[in-house]
Amino acid sequence: MDLIGTLLRVNNLTYRYSSQDRNLLEKVSFTIGLKEKIGIVGPNGSGKSTLIKILVGELTDFEGNIEKPKCDLKIGYLPQDVSRDSDRILLEEVKAALPEVYKVEKNLRVLEKRLENDVDTEVLRDYGELLSKYETIEGFQLEEKIKKALSKLGFTKDDMKRNYNKLSGGEKTRVELAKILLEEPDLLILDEPTNHLDINSLEWLEEYLRRYKGTILVTSHDRYFLNKVVTSILELRDGKSTIYSGNYSFYIYERNLKEKQAWEKYEEQNRKIKKMEREAKRRKIWAKRKEKEKIGAKDKGFITHRAAKLAKRAKAVETRIKQMIEEEKVNKPAVEKQIRVKLETARHSGKIVLDVCELSKSFGDRILFNSLNFTIIRGKTIGIIGPNGSGKTTLIRILLGEIPADSGFIRWRTNIKIGYHAQEQENLNMENTILTEVKRENSDETFVRIVLGCLKFSQKRVYEKIKNISIGERVKVSLAKVLASQPDVLILDEPTNHLDVHVREALENALADYSGTIIVASHDRYLIKKLADEILEINGKETKYFPGSYSELKSKVEL
Repeated sequence: MDLIGTLLRVNNLTYRYSSQDRNLLEKVSFTIGLKEKIGIVGPNGSGKSTLIKILVGELTDFEGNIEKPKCDLKIGYLPQDVSRDSDRILLEEVKAALPEVYKVEKNLRVLEKRLENDVDTEVLRDYGELLSKYETIEGFQLEEKIKKALSKLGFTKDDMKRNYNKLSGGEKTRVELAKILLEEPDLLILDEPTNHLDINSLEWLEEYLRRYKGTILVTSHDRYFLNKVVTSILELRDGKSTIYSGNYSFYIYERNLKEKQAWEKYEEQNRKIKKMEREAKRRKIWAKRKEKEKIGAKDKGFITHRAAKLAKRAKAVETRIKQMIEEEKVNKPAVEKQIRVKLETARHSGKIVLDVCELSKSFGDRILFNSLNFTIIRGKTIGIIGPNGSGKTTLIRILLGEIPADSGFIRWRTNIKIGYHAQEQENLNMENTILTEVKRENSDETFVRIVLGCLKFSQKRVYEKIKNISIGERVKVSLAKVLASQPDVLILDEPTNHLDVHVREALENALADYSGTIIVASHDRYLIKKLADEILEINGKETKYFPGSYSELKSKVEL
């Protein structure tokens, strides 16, 4: 087996959780070459994170084998959820990820303290040697590199002194990402690294990974990110794996082409079988007719022979059909049916839906936005973008009347029904079934089932209690409630968080068909690019209302 240029090879990997009745991964095989950048995609529950845990050694009870030609292969792994603890401040925590530099720096500090008390020749010599080594391993540049990486990932100067244990789960994940990037391992394995990043951080990470000299294996639901970073796609579906060369857009093109060809082959086989079945049926009818003709005929023996011959030919055709089904059968393509839902508004408002005038909001000395003015026209989609903590959710809550503004006013037109999806699913009754919870917003069960089907809930799953489903599925229930209520205005705060690509696409299709007004705050650039007619950018310094699409805004900034 030629493993030259190979970093890692997976052979016939099979895995099943004890609670499952089928294999999650079934004879999965693929190769990771040097300097490759591979994106792993697939529906929720297809085994993406499980595969990664196997590759990094967290799960060992699998069948098949993993070959690593490079014995000292250095792997950097970022899990979805970080659970480690540390009493260090943030800056020191990141430095500790580079043990050689960190050790030399600590020893330098010890020697510096000794030299403060007594200038010893031997200590001075040791200090000079360590200082030279520190310079060689770029220790003086390290702190600046760390601060730059942390800054790009959304941390301020004040954050550098925060205790690691005081950080939120999302902040810890960003710190761990900074540590792994600075370690520069041979193989970067990143499980949903974009989950806690705003657009600015995402764009920086994309550029960093594009220039990264090592190999990358990454799972992500962010299609924009995958398009920018990866050079091939590993798809997991129904336990099987398929490799596609190219970025995410090329993968979609190739997958759709493959599915189309599979359907054409399947339908061609069905046409052949039906044609042969008609031929067999026709011969059987002829044989029966010949049998009837011998009654009263002079040459009964000839007619009987002729009937038997026709029946034999019919039997031969049936045998050929059976042989085709057994030996050449083309299985029906396992393509998920796309359900689209037509969302209507409860009523039609006037042309102007909302006026915002001189709106301002601050927390202490921190100004979120000042003298904000904009008007929303019926049927338009407004995309709200900006860094984490810039005030997107605060603005939404002011528009909903949940918190007051410092100054200015908002005016909704009369008789407007608003549907609101919050980032957290605090409005769900955990004891209700999915169907019951969504029917609270619309008693038309047929329409509710269509909405749930659009969001990839099967007919059986709608009877599960909400307390027993995953976070991603609770997000879908919350969205289903909002969509089923048929509002005039949809206000959506990070609606694609925790959703896999297939559900995101289904949601986008539903929103694209919606005839009402949408206000959506999101870091999902694919969603904003596809839907938004106008952009409200909140960046902590200056709030801008741009009367055009996200693509137009980006092209204007780049000019």
